[in-house]
Amino acid sequence: MKRLLLGVVLVAGALPCFASTSSAQLVDAISSIDGDVFVDDAQTRYFNSRHCGVSGTGGSGGTGGTGTGGAGGSGAVAALTLKSPEDTPFQIRLDQSNTSSEVILWIGSAGAECNREAQREVNAAVCAPIRAAEPIPVATDFLVTGLFLQDLLDPNTEGNPIATCDSSGLQGTEYKIFVFRAAPAGDVAPEQYGIASFRIDVAAPNAPVVDTSPQEQTNFQITWQDPNPVDLIQFWSFYASSEDDPTTAVRLDIRAPLSARSQTISSGSLGLAEGETAYIFVSAFDQAFVSDETDANEGELSEGVMATYVAVEGFCATTGDCSACSVSPMILPNGQPSAGLWLFALLLAVFVAWRLRR
Repeated sequence: MKRLLLGVVLVAGALPCFASTSSAQLVDAISSIDGDVFVDDAQTRYFNSRHCGVSGTGGSGGTGGTGTGGAGGSGAVAALTLKSPEDTPFQIRLDQSNTSSEVILWIGSAGAECNREAQREVNAAVCAPIRAAEPIPVATDFLVTGLFLQDLLDPNTEGNPIATCDSSGLQGTEYKIFVFRAAPAGDVAPEQYGIASFRIDVAAPNAPVVDTSPQEQTNFQITWQDPNPVDLIQFWSFYASSEDDPTTAVRLDIRAPLSARSQTISSGSLGLAEGETAYIFVSAFDQAFVSDETDANEGELSEGVMATYVAVEGFCATTGDCSACSVSPMILPNGQPSAGLWLFALLLAVFVAWRLRR
């Protein structure tokens, strides 16, 4: 009898191990925007200035720069094909642990809990139904299709939209799509809805603050300061023009990573002949893209750096910078003896002393 009771207790204790896990929160996600597919589930979902049909708005770029310029922010960016919210489609991929033939969508601000009945009230002003809470059919491959960015901008509470393309912070404004598997009533259980988070980011990074000191070199060292204010920048891009006019600049096939604060650009990459001058500009791209990094928000171009191609004289450039020389010359362009001359003098002294001892 004791053995039987012990067996019953063991079986009862093991039952929780086989309990249903259906109470877990469903995880839905925007899988594509405007036909571009997100390749990484961990990637933040962004609608950017191009999707919203507005030009990115970079800042002034500050007052730095150790040269004659450095103000930044006066340039233009490369022309983009602007969309409009009505013409920017997107899709939502459903968590396959609980799917249905149709869903009801609501949108909420970053901290909203639209699964709670109290927050779905109009006077709560944090949640609103998408397409008047009409059921939307689920297509094949667990996708909700036929949606447009405008569907996320229309919902409002007493005339106040939940989401907007009018403005955003430099790092975007976060929102949530609540994907209910059935018409929400009361407080909805976690297994009956999913959340697809996204951001709208229409603010481009500020123009980089560069050192605008003119350079006469064969290779030009372009330097810039830390971004201020900080944005989620992914890389730096470079432009060149024969004029000190950013609107005439053409993008070079040169990028620098986020951590970089300098970039060497050769006269050859600028197509310069000896004695010719170009102006180099820098811009920043943020992280608001789907699959093409250059589809992100690009800030305005920096002030130009005047770069004149001067061939080396002997071993060194006319500036006296011999850091790239394979052999050090005896006399620098400024007339001062180089380290090579001192070394030669030392060797000569050793040789003379050796001869005298003989």
